Amino acid sequence: MNRNASIFAAFALLVATTASAESITFGSTDISAGDSWTETSSYSSNVSMSGVSHEKNVTCNKSSRVLAAGNNNRIESLEVTYADATFGAVAGKRYAVSASGNSVDVSYANGGTPSAEEVAFVRSDNAHLNQFRALDRIFGGNTFTVGTSTSPHAKDAEELVNLADGVELRGMALTLRSVSGTGADRVAKFDISMTLGSGVTEKKKGKAPAAGNGGMTMTLNGTLDVAVANGRLLLLDVNGPISMTTRKPNNQAIADGSGSMSMRVSYSGF
Repeated sequence: MNRNASIFAAFALLVATTASAESITFGSTDISAGDSWTETSSYSSNVSMSGVSHEKNVTCNKSSRVLAAGNNNRIESLEVTYADATFGAVAGKRYAVSASGNSVDVSYANGGTPSAEEVAFVRSDNAHLNQFRALDRIFGGNTFTVGTSTSPHAKDAEELVNLADGVELRGMALTLRSVSGTGADRVAKFDISMTLGSGVTEKKKGKAPAAGNGGMTMTLNGTLDVAVANGRLLLLDVNGPISMTTRKPNNQAIADGSGSMSMRVSYSGF
């Protein structure tokens, strides 16, 4: 085969491969009162700074039931029952979690006020009342093609991953890699990559970082599984490196740190 024929054959193969790439369209992620699911999650981090290691591990197994939902797929109130958790005080208890403006209120489902420590844990663990809205905006009714990447709107991406206070999402990319299953059980598997950060680490708009601040950056990569029928999240599994810097009040860096973080959250029962 001569050179021109080889180039033509390679081009024809590329066109055929591109043309045959599978495309899928997700159903709508409608949420309503009575919807329920179970959730199992684990978070771990290990950071070493100035020769000292800091390790954190959090696990949780819970079931959730929607008590009220708005017409924009935002959960207004939720009943959460903990089977077990790293914070043992919540195990076996049922909580009512509701949106109150930009905050989240927590009480016992059968009435009464939990301890401040319980409230803090449950509030942080269930701050993702907008997650279904984000899922619907990212996936609902939208078509994706295997091998194609997309970057969700920043606000939707933040609601999807339920960031902790003080952490910002600086970028996210989703690449559809495969589709498995048949009929109502089809699952789309995405590669997910995201960069997160906290603290002020560089000059902005000509102003120096605030005195005494430091910064942290995380780059997490992994997989995201989504149900094709209703666009609901089935699995988020990511891990990656952490880098940290602390500063003196005059903004001079005094210590660097590094480590790793992993996060895995699985959902079932939809």
